[in-house]
Amino acid sequence: MKEITLFIENTSAPYLKKILFLYMDIYLVQLILCFIGITSDVNSIMLLVFYPSFIFLFLLHHRRYKAFISEGGLTRVRLLPVRKSTFLYSELLFQFMTYLGLLCTHFLAWTTIYLLLADQLPFLSNSFLFFQLSQTTSQAYIPFTVMVLIADLLKLVTLTCISTLLLISMETQKMLQTILIYSAAFVCILSFKLVILQMGLQNMDDFVNCMAMILLLPLHALQLKSYFIWKRRQPK
Repeated sequence: MKEITLFIENTSAPYLKKILFLYMDIYLVQLILCFIGITSDVNSIMLLVFYPSFIFLFLLHHRRYKAFISEGGLTRVRLLPVRKSTFLYSELLFQFMTYLGLLCTHFLAWTTIYLLLADQLPFLSNSFLFFQLSQTTSQAYIPFTVMVLIADLLKLVTLTCISTLLLISMETQKMLQTILIYSAAFVCILSFKLVILQMGLQNMDDFVNCMAMILLLPLHALQLKSYFIWKRRQPK
């Protein structure tokens, strides 16, 4: 664990402030969009910022990793007397914590918005504030149930693995392979969900999401292992 922490400190410390500033910007942007009245539907503001924020964070990781490679970071990693998989674990841990922090930032922003609007909208001023959220937002983004919370964590794991694989593939020729494999996997998942919807089993949506993310775990492991083996086979 000490080696992983040192890797994170050496590869990611310069970008930590930028990531924290991104969290702060996302939090403030949602509050500003809410109070300038860009739309009367608060939930649409949440969705308007939610998905692009993860793209911005990935682009920040992309810049960080690209700078790390240009400075000869991977060469130094190969020369260090430590297991090469330690670097991979450090990337996975750091990216997971940043994506988790981003999700917590959204939860904090949404909580603040609804608390501030509670006095303006009488139907929000009750002790069960979040139960007044729209069905879509409450089921998809607010972890009321254990199943939804587990699904959110599994989604973060999936996002972390895909993000790490895409970054590692920058110095290999496997980026297209990674994109095609995961695209095919998600097409299969979406097709299965469409079948579930046509069968009228909408109440199983959370369960299906959890099972889909769990079934992707072996794929993450195989992909990460293939990159590790590829690196070991390179000439010194």
